[in-house]
Amino acid sequence: MNNQSENRPSLIDRISNSVSLKAFMIFILSLFLLIPASQIGSLVYERQGLSEQVGREIGEQIAQAQTLGGPVLSVPCVYETKADKNGRKATYAKNLHILPNTLDVDSELQTNLKKRGIYDAKYYNGDFHVKASFSTKVKKPSGALRIQWEEAKLDFGVTDQRGIKEVDLKVNGQQMEITSGLSNTEVMNAGFSCVLPKKPSSNSETIYDIDLKLSLLGTSSIKFIPAGKVSNFSLKSDWPHPSYFGKFLPDNSTDSSAVKTWKILELNRSFPQYWEGDAKSGAFKHSSFGLLMVDGVDRYQKVHRLVRYALLIIGLTFLVFFIVEIIKGYKVHPFQYILVGVALVIFFTLLIGLVEHISFNLAFGISALAVSVLVSLYSWNLFGKFSDALIIFALLASTYLFMFVTVQMEDYALLMGAIGLFLIIAITMYATRKIDWYNIRVRS
Repeated sequence: MNNQSENRPSLIDRISNSVSLKAFMIFILSLFLLIPASQIGSLVYERQGLSEQVGREIGEQIAQAQTLGGPVLSVPCVYETKADKNGRKATYAKNLHILPNTLDVDSELQTNLKKRGIYDAKYYNGDFHVKASFSTKVKKPSGALRIQWEEAKLDFGVTDQRGIKEVDLKVNGQQMEITSGLSNTEVMNAGFSCVLPKKPSSNSETIYDIDLKLSLLGTSSIKFIPAGKVSNFSLKSDWPHPSYFGKFLPDNSTDSSAVKTWKILELNRSFPQYWEGDAKSGAFKHSSFGLLMVDGVDRYQKVHRLVRYALLIIGLTFLVFFIVEIIKGYKVHPFQYILVGVALVIFFTLLIGLVEHISFNLAFGISALAVSVLVSLYSWNLFGKFSDALIIFALLASTYLFMFVTVQMEDYALLMGAIGLFLIIAITMYATRKIDWYNIRVRS
């Protein structure tokens, strides 16, 4: 009785000698190895969150996303109250906000990098040339006694004034003195202003030609507001992944040109050329458009995409080991499968550590080469033939190359993944087409 128990093969022996049991064991082992792979995915999210936090902190120290609004000409209109019981009347003023007849804005953005430890944040240095033309030929609001042109002020909206580096403003060729802050906050919230030259006392029309040169720092995005009756914008940027958003898209949005242009008419907007108080300020602010500085697929997003392929690379490597074991009569212990699987998972940890210090491409190459060589040398020891180890190396190199190409492609990643999976199953079916799975057994 005891002799029968001693001669009975153990579970490991049965798994090692049974093709069906070994295939099931490999499948279960692949699923278990997804646990550390998912933990690596959580680590990627954690490192990405820390990187974004540092980026926001650096942005707060430099300047936030910027919106250029205006210019807006604000001039008081004098009204008279109704007579009180004593027959006396008082006067009060309301701001009349006038937009330019023409507005031309030429912009150029240059990307800069600011580092903090192993993290960095991108910001831009923008040069803006603004030309606008105002006319005093404005219909006096109903009920107003007069328009006080002698108190007219010109406002320029800038979201974060810390980003202002240089301002040069001329009105009708005359150099103007700039005042920090707006003359009022009925239309815009922050910026700078100046007092306009006095309008001639005659009732004739006066034209104010505005010429502004502005150097501005910002992060995340740059937005504009089409304040002119006819607004023309041009924007040149060296940002590698520009995304245009807002109420208006560039006229040449489908072109590959680095310079984008917009032409916007008063008829395209939801606010008029002039109004009183804050009646149209909401529509004015919500008409913005511009450039969003998207990072594309950054290093952490690429690593996280790769983690999604963990099951693919683990399962494919195990599959090749299994097929080589079946066809050539080798015998691989389940523990050896575990070691190979752990080595494949370590690829992702190695990649995360390297990608924070060197470029993604170089980090990927080093990690893929290290794991491929490690697993291939180990398989050489298992199989005893260099040619078989070379097959494993070729498999891993091809798989890593496929993964690398796939994560680099933003628009065709899904298509590439589908094609890759199709090729894998096709090659597997071809390699195993002559195996009789009912009569096969792993030989000792």
